[in-house]
Amino acid sequence: MSGGLAGPIVLAAAIVYAVLFLAAPADPTPNPPGEDLAMELAELVPESLGPWQRSGEDARYDRESIFKYMDGAGEIYLCFAFRELFVRRFRP
Repeated sequence: MSGGLAGPIVLAAAIVYAVLFLAAPADPTPNPPGEDLAMELAELVPESLGPWQRSGEDARYDRESIFKYMDGAGEIYLCFAFRELFVRRFRP
């Protein structure tokens, strides 16, 4: 990738995958009513990581909106009981 974006993209992808797998429940049942998983995930992901600082607003995707984030790849996550994705971008 050109323009030095490889680092931020790789870091963002690593954080997204780590949060997805660390937050994945052993029992993939839907969230109980009123439980806001995105707020819990926002508290787990730091505002900064060493020289990397948060860039922009956080984003949240659920089973219906995942296709806005992963055009064409969302179906794979739905097969594995995907519930919610929290995205926080970072820049050096």
